[in-house]
Amino acid sequence: MKVSRFAALACALLVTTGAQGEELHPMILGTYDTPNFARGVVVMGNVAYVTDQGAGLLIIDVSMPETPTLRGSVGLPGSARGVAVDGNYAFVAAEEAGLHVVDISDPTMPTLVGTVDTPGSAQSVVVSGAMAYVADRQCGLHVIDVIDPSDPVIFGSRSLPGLALDVAIAGDDAAVACFGAGVCFVDISMPMAPAIRDIQSSPARALSLTRDNGTVYVAAENSGLFIIDAGNMMTAPSVLGSVGTDGSAQSVRVRDGRAFVANFSDGMRIFNVEDPMSPEDLGGVDTPNSAVGIALDVGLKVYMADGFAGLHVICIPEAIACSTADVAPPFGVLDFSDVLAFLNAFDNHEASADLAQPAGIMDFTDMLTFLEAFGDGCYYYNTCPVAGRYFYHPDSFAECLPLPAAVVAAAVPFIGYIRRRSAKA
Repeated sequence: MKVSRFAALACALLVTTGAQGEELHPMILGTYDTPNFARGVVVMGNVAYVTDQGAGLLIIDVSMPETPTLRGSVGLPGSARGVAVDGNYAFVAAEEAGLHVVDISDPTMPTLVGTVDTPGSAQSVVVSGAMAYVADRQCGLHVIDVIDPSDPVIFGSRSLPGLALDVAIAGDDAAVACFGAGVCFVDISMPMAPAIRDIQSSPARALSLTRDNGTVYVAAENSGLFIIDAGNMMTAPSVLGSVGTDGSAQSVRVRDGRAFVANFSDGMRIFNVEDPMSPEDLGGVDTPNSAVGIALDVGLKVYMADGFAGLHVICIPEAIACSTADVAPPFGVLDFSDVLAFLNAFDNHEASADLAQPAGIMDFTDMLTFLEAFGDGCYYYNTCPVAGRYFYHPDSFAECLPLPAAVVAAAVPFIGYIRRRSAKA
């Protein structure tokens, strides 16, 4: 009887193996060893702009991610920390030296064209239109007119509790990481007179933040990652959820329901934040030094400023079938949807359920093959396709090498993929 066969196999699978959650295994594709301490990074196209503290601003070509190369650099007064790019200009927060404006129209010869000395210690900067917004540590938030890049001028300021370490804006609302006081929300609709709208006191140790419209993601050192509803003029901000990072969360970026956290001595961690009330740890990768700055591109790559270890280009493997038993989405995960899909295919004599010899015959050996594969767990195809080339892990998740062309040609039907067994969930 169809129902009893379905129920028996499904029950056996779930009792003996259990469902398995999603897990990611990022890969370091390549590294550029910067001369000083890589602190901040933004990426535009195939170019990464890296602040390297005493070495100033570096412009690094990442079109070949396994071999990033320096295109140009410029030394800057102060200690280069935060960076933003807008058009032909890079804006660098350089602590006691204030805000620098660098002409990057010729990436091989970046040129310092303007500076404004902020009263505090410039930590980070974001640019919107003709204004740059600078978190100035003990001196709060500054709105700087940069319509003339050669002559930036402080247009408005707002003192804030705690230490202003980072800023992210959405429309007329600025969220500022006010270390020691929480997250400060500032109304910037009148740039000459920014006003505090509200303060979310948790997490108190806010180091860095990013925002997706009304949601703010906060890296808060040993307190981990916090997700905050920014609220508005009528409603107060509130914490939606939080999660520990098993390290010291230094900075965060978010894309497609995933938060990528620079976790200092513990490398990078990735969290599923589609449900902000219950963030889920998806895995990560260790980096050699101090992961402090992070940037994302539009593809599958992450860029990590890793202190004295320089800049890393990190790839997130594609989510494809991870086992013979991985027959239903979401791929890369073995769960009850795979069980149901196999049983349905088996009952309808579909080729996807024909897993064992003799081919063309659906019998109990196919069920046993599926059961064994499901019980074994995922075999991840840990590869990152980049510009038509493929990379794989030879021995560990800490490095990634080009896949030999002969192997690519021979790997059918999964061209370019090397199978590597993961630990069972």
